[in-house]
Amino acid sequence: MTYLPSQLMFKTENLLKAWPQVCAQLPDLPLIAQAIASYEDDLRGNLHALRTRLLRGTYHPARQGASITALLEDFVVQRAVGNVLEVLLTASPPGAVSSRQAAIERLQQAQARGFRGVILSELPGYPHQLNCELLLQRIATQFADEPLLALLTLWCETGALFGEPPEVHHETTGHIHQLTRAWLTNFLQTGRWTMGQPADLNDEQFVAQVMASFTTTRTSETSREELRRAAWNRLVRAAAATGAALLVLYAASRWLRRRTWPGSLTALSAVAGLLGAYVLRQPQTSPVTTGIPLVLETQKRLETLLADLLVRDFDLALTQAGWPLVRIGGSFAIPVSNAQSAQAALQLAQQVLGRMGEELESDRTSLVRFEDAQELISNHWVV
Repeated sequence: MTYLPSQLMFKTENLLKAWPQVCAQLPDLPLIAQAIASYEDDLRGNLHALRTRLLRGTYHPARQGASITALLEDFVVQRAVGNVLEVLLTASPPGAVSSRQAAIERLQQAQARGFRGVILSELPGYPHQLNCELLLQRIATQFADEPLLALLTLWCETGALFGEPPEVHHETTGHIHQLTRAWLTNFLQTGRWTMGQPADLNDEQFVAQVMASFTTTRTSETSREELRRAAWNRLVRAAAATGAALLVLYAASRWLRRRTWPGSLTALSAVAGLLGAYVLRQPQTSPVTTGIPLVLETQKRLETLLADLLVRDFDLALTQAGWPLVRIGGSFAIPVSNAQSAQAALQLAQQVLGRMGEELESDRTSLVRFEDAQELISNHWVV
């Protein structure tokens, strides 16, 4: 019995295999850990429901701002698709190598065959900005699998692949708001402007605990600075409101010619009570939000597999024309014999890239000696 690739990709067992592979790559954030734990309450049932949506065509990729659960399912499906594609596309594209050392060895072999120079350049947009329309055409020709083609079309249209990485948006905890609530609560209960603290914590430990409540998750230094600025602004506003309240009380006491402390304290307590009621009913979170981009190896790996499928035509055209192309990802080297050979290789490369809707960038293309090419590959090519 012949299976379509999508039937293998969407098997519950394949999704179960992809789940721990995705979870191992996720950042250690409380909201992500909570989503994982909730999903794992019925992992097989949830993944079976995901499989059903995939087969029926009712699955929709998560968009920016989607829930963590939706993003998790996206990553799991991408990993499951990548696991099967990696097996189906076992033959590496001609010229593609996986390490700098392998690239250098190929150049040394070309030099031994009599090639005298090397064209170094890069594939524009590889792998994140390639022509999705051409990629989908290639997938349709290669596999003739409608569910897989529909899934990849959805990913390309929504940017789940070859787009901006999704972000986890969360609200940070406003530490100054927490302190204000605690101070006012303590004042209303005890009549003292002192912060109550657990008996088993000294002042230094208590301050450290309060500072640790800057955020419920990891934040960058920029977001911490924004929190401090927001806290300072709130403190200034609170001081201004208190000053204004005191001025009103003083003016009222002079107008009523009641300069007795009991009357003033009663009025002050009333103002403090109103201010406390206002603060206590406010949300505990600060309006400062932090966006954490989720860039997983799962997504980059699948994009590279699909990009290599599209770039295979480029590799084949040059190698079949007699140039021993060497490529790692989007960086490639073409050994040439002389100036005429270099010009012919560049023309062919430009023709093939033109059919892909791309063109070589002159400022990233150069003709160098073998020694210089090996040094550039060792220091600058990204594996």
